[in-house]
Amino acid sequence: APEPDDDGPPLDLYDAPPAAGVSAPSLPPAQDESSAPPPPRAVEAVPAPEPPPSAAPAALAVAAAPAAAPPAELDLAALEALWPAVLESLRAEDKRLHGVIAPAVLLSLDGHDLVLAYDPGQAFFRRQAEAPAHRAALAEVVRTLAGFQPRLSFQLVDPASLGAVTPPPAAVSEAEWIERFKQEFDAQEIVPDP
Repeated sequence: APEPDDDGPPLDLYDAPPAAGVSAPSLPPAQDESSAPPPPRAVEAVPAPEPPPSAAPAALAVAAAPAAAPPAELDLAALEALWPAVLESLRAEDKRLHGVIAPAVLLSLDGHDLVLAYDPGQAFFRRQAEAPAHRAALAEVVRTLAGFQPRLSFQLVDPASLGAVTPPPAAVSEAEWIERFKQEFDAQEIVPDP
């Protein structure tokens, strides 16, 4: 044990000067034992419980079960009443998808088969709606709000053949888009000489 120094408290092993050619490790200054935090407790990892062997076949049986039919009270009229909420949910999640789906009209609902109709002049919107990511996002919103997983299809239909159901007018005309671009980008329209 080290001998006490005449000038102060007894030296600890770490307070001794380093041997020649050896650098001393840098340690924090010693703290009073009463103010020192307690040493960390060892925490033993507890493995997660394994599912019972009968759970896997049950999960497979649920996955293999056919999809449940939509609620009996959900028909085309009920879905049309719910459609504004579907569009609002799309607007909150993905404005682009909302812009693609908003011009569509609910044409028919037969079980899980939901058909949306576009005016023939809106073929671009129909193609965008048929993209797998857009189709999946719309189906998920309908499933969440209406309670069933739809099988979506999109058709181009003449508005006159729809009878009372007509697609909503385009939200923004071409002239309005041009004016908006001119304002947003501080642009000028260049009109060719006739």
